[in-house]
Amino acid sequence: MPYQENYMEAVYTQNCGTYTIELSPPLTFLTILKTGANKTPISNVSYFDQLELNSTSMADVGKYTMTMTVKQVAANGDGFTTPFVGVMPQITYTFDVVVKPCDTTLSVTTPLSTLEYTIGSPGLTSSKYVFQQAPNGGYGMIFSVANLPGHATHSQADQTVTVPLTNDLSLTGDTTVTVTATI
Repeated sequence: MPYQENYMEAVYTQNCGTYTIELSPPLTFLTILKTGANKTPISNVSYFDQLELNSTSMADVGKYTMTMTVKQVAANGDGFTTPFVGVMPQITYTFDVVVKPCDTTLSVTTPLSTLEYTIGSPGLTSSKYVFQQAPNGGYGMIFSVANLPGHATHSQADQTVTVPLTNDLSLTGDTTVTVTATI
Protein backbone atom coordinates (compact mmCIF):
# COMPACT_ATOMS: atom_id res chain seq x y z
CA MET A 1 0.00 0.00 0.00
CA PRO A 2 1.66 3.28 -1.04
CA TYR A 3 2.17 6.09 1.45
CA GLN A 4 1.72 9.68 0.33
CA GLU A 5 2.45 12.55 2.72
CA ASN A 6 0.39 11.77 5.82
CA TYR A 7 -2.14 9.22 4.55
CA MET A 8 -2.45 5.76 3.05
CA GLU A 9 -4.08 5.55 -0.36
CA ALA A 10 -5.57 2.75 -2.43
CA VAL A 11 -7.18 3.11 -5.88
CA TYR A 12 -9.94 0.81 -7.14
CA THR A 13 -12.27 0.69 -10.14
CA GLN A 14 -15.84 -0.21 -9.23
CA ASN A 15 -19.36 0.57 -10.45
CA CYS A 16 -19.25 4.17 -9.21
CA GLY A 17 -16.02 4.85 -11.07
CA THR A 18 -12.41 4.94 -10.05
CA TYR A 19 -11.82 6.40 -6.61
CA THR A 20 -9.22 6.69 -3.91
CA ILE A 21 -9.48 5.96 -0.20
CA GLU A 22 -7.22 8.03 2.01
CA LEU A 23 -6.64 7.17 5.68
CA SER A 24 -5.10 9.74 7.96
CA PRO A 25 -2.99 9.36 10.02
CA PRO A 26 -1.29 6.31 8.49
CA LEU A 27 -1.16 3.28 10.78
CA THR A 28 1.12 0.42 9.79
CA PHE A 29 -1.27 -2.07 11.36
CA LEU A 30 -4.40 -0.87 9.50
CA THR A 31 -4.91 -1.78 5.83
CA ILE A 32 -7.66 -1.53 3.26
CA LEU A 33 -8.90 -4.86 1.89
CA LYS A 34 -9.78 -4.60 -1.79
CA THR A 35 -12.84 -6.85 -1.79
CA GLY A 36 -14.25 -5.21 -4.93
CA ALA A 37 -10.96 -5.12 -6.81
CA ASN A 38 -10.48 -7.02 -10.06
CA LYS A 39 -14.21 -7.26 -10.69
CA THR A 40 -15.91 -5.75 -13.72
CA PRO A 41 -18.09 -2.90 -12.48
CA ILE A 42 -21.78 -3.61 -13.07
CA SER A 43 -24.54 -1.05 -12.67
CA ASN A 44 -26.58 -1.39 -9.44
CA VAL A 45 -24.19 -3.96 -7.94
CA SER A 46 -22.62 -3.00 -4.64
CA TYR A 47 -18.98 -3.67 -3.95
CA PHE A 48 -17.35 -2.86 -0.66
CA ASP A 49 -13.90 -2.33 0.77
CA GLN A 50 -12.94 -3.23 4.34
CA LEU A 51 -10.42 -2.02 6.84
CA GLU A 52 -8.41 -4.77 8.49
CA LEU A 53 -6.57 -4.48 11.78
CA ASN A 54 -3.36 -6.47 11.46
CA SER A 55 -0.99 -7.78 14.09
CA THR A 56 -0.06 -5.14 16.65
CA SER A 57 2.23 -4.85 19.64
CA MET A 58 2.11 -3.25 23.07
CA ALA A 59 3.61 -0.13 21.48
CA ASP A 60 0.37 0.25 19.45
CA VAL A 61 -2.02 0.19 22.43
CA GLY A 62 -4.18 3.30 22.41
CA LYS A 63 -7.01 5.17 20.72
CA TYR A 64 -6.51 6.62 17.24
CA THR A 65 -8.97 9.05 15.66
CA MET A 66 -8.96 8.34 11.94
CA THR A 67 -10.23 10.25 8.95
CA MET A 68 -11.16 8.31 5.83
CA THR A 69 -11.78 10.29 2.66
CA VAL A 70 -13.21 8.74 -0.51
CA LYS A 71 -12.50 10.80 -3.63
CA GLN A 72 -13.47 10.27 -7.23
CA VAL A 73 -10.67 10.07 -9.81
CA ALA A 74 -10.95 11.50 -13.33
CA ALA A 75 -12.08 9.10 -16.08
CA ASN A 76 -9.46 6.71 -17.39
CA GLY A 77 -11.29 5.49 -20.49
CA ASP A 78 -12.37 2.11 -19.06
CA GLY A 79 -16.02 2.79 -19.91
CA PHE A 80 -17.15 2.58 -16.28
CA THR A 81 -15.81 5.79 -14.77
CA THR A 82 -17.45 9.18 -14.81
CA PRO A 83 -16.16 11.72 -17.32
CA PHE A 84 -14.86 14.27 -14.80
CA VAL A 85 -14.07 14.74 -11.13
CA GLY A 86 -16.97 16.15 -9.15
CA VAL A 87 -19.80 13.94 -10.36
CA MET A 88 -19.48 12.04 -7.09
CA PRO A 89 -18.89 14.38 -4.13
CA GLN A 90 -16.03 13.62 -1.73
CA ILE A 91 -17.11 11.56 1.29
CA THR A 92 -15.32 11.92 4.63
CA TYR A 93 -15.74 9.67 7.67
CA THR A 94 -14.22 10.08 11.09
CA PHE A 95 -13.91 7.05 13.35
CA ASP A 96 -11.81 5.67 16.17
CA VAL A 97 -9.51 2.67 16.12
CA VAL A 98 -8.90 1.30 19.62
CA VAL A 99 -6.09 -1.17 20.25
CA LYS A 100 -6.35 -2.84 23.65
CA PRO A 101 -3.78 -5.06 25.32
CA CYS A 102 -4.44 -8.77 25.50
CA ASP A 103 -5.86 -9.61 28.94
CA THR A 104 -3.59 -12.49 29.89
CA THR A 105 -2.44 -14.23 33.04
CA LEU A 106 0.84 -15.95 33.79
CA SER A 107 1.26 -19.33 35.38
CA VAL A 108 4.24 -21.57 36.11
CA THR A 109 4.07 -24.73 34.01
CA THR A 110 7.58 -25.97 34.90
CA PRO A 111 8.92 -24.62 38.20
CA LEU A 112 12.58 -23.97 38.95
CA SER A 113 14.11 -27.26 40.01
CA THR A 114 15.77 -27.81 43.40
CA LEU A 115 19.54 -27.67 43.14
CA GLU A 116 21.63 -29.48 45.76
CA TYR A 117 25.25 -28.54 45.31
CA THR A 118 28.17 -30.05 47.20
CA ILE A 119 31.18 -27.76 47.75
CA GLY A 120 34.04 -28.82 45.46
CA SER A 121 31.75 -30.56 42.93
CA PRO A 122 31.55 -29.53 39.29
CA GLY A 123 29.12 -26.68 38.53
CA LEU A 124 25.41 -27.42 38.41
CA THR A 125 22.65 -25.91 36.24
CA SER A 126 18.92 -26.16 36.90
CA SER A 127 16.47 -27.49 34.37
CA LYS A 128 14.61 -24.82 32.40
CA TYR A 129 11.70 -23.21 34.24
CA VAL A 130 8.65 -22.24 32.13
CA PHE A 131 5.97 -19.58 32.56
CA GLN A 132 2.94 -19.63 30.26
CA GLN A 133 0.54 -16.89 29.17
CA ALA A 134 -3.17 -17.71 28.96
CA PRO A 135 -4.42 -16.68 26.53
CA ASN A 136 -1.14 -16.24 24.72
CA GLY A 137 -0.91 -12.50 24.12
CA GLY A 138 2.49 -12.89 22.52
CA TYR A 139 4.09 -10.56 25.03
CA GLY A 140 7.73 -10.91 25.94
CA MET A 141 8.36 -11.88 29.54
CA ILE A 142 10.93 -10.32 31.82
CA PHE A 143 12.27 -12.46 34.62
CA SER A 144 13.52 -11.11 37.92
CA VAL A 145 15.34 -13.16 40.53
CA ALA A 146 15.31 -12.63 44.28
CA ASN A 147 17.70 -14.08 46.86
CA LEU A 148 20.18 -15.47 44.33
CA PRO A 149 23.53 -16.16 46.08
CA GLY A 150 26.39 -13.99 44.80
CA HIS A 151 28.32 -16.91 43.35
CA ALA A 152 25.31 -18.26 41.36
CA THR A 153 24.09 -16.88 38.03
CA HIS A 154 20.71 -16.56 36.36
CA SER A 155 20.23 -16.82 32.58
CA GLN A 156 17.08 -15.09 31.39
CA ALA A 157 17.66 -16.39 27.85
CA ASP A 158 17.97 -20.03 28.98
CA GLN A 159 15.60 -19.66 31.95
CA THR A 160 18.05 -21.47 34.24
CA VAL A 161 20.11 -20.90 37.38
CA THR A 162 23.73 -22.08 37.54
CA VAL A 163 25.89 -22.75 40.61
CA PRO A 164 29.54 -22.81 39.48
CA LEU A 165 32.29 -24.97 40.96
CA THR A 166 33.51 -23.53 44.25
CA ASN A 167 35.67 -24.63 47.17
CA ASP A 168 34.48 -21.81 49.44
CA LEU A 169 33.09 -23.50 52.60
CA SER A 170 31.56 -20.20 53.75
CA LEU A 171 28.87 -20.68 51.08
CA THR A 172 27.44 -23.75 52.82
CA GLY A 173 23.73 -23.40 53.62
CA ASP A 174 20.23 -23.36 52.15
CA THR A 175 18.90 -20.52 50.03
CA THR A 176 15.43 -20.15 48.52
CA VAL A 177 15.60 -18.40 45.16
CA THR A 178 12.45 -16.83 43.69
CA VAL A 179 12.00 -16.21 39.96
CA THR A 180 9.19 -13.85 38.95
CA ALA A 181 7.92 -13.30 35.42
CA THR A 182 6.25 -10.05 34.30
CA ILE A 183 4.94 -8.91 30.93
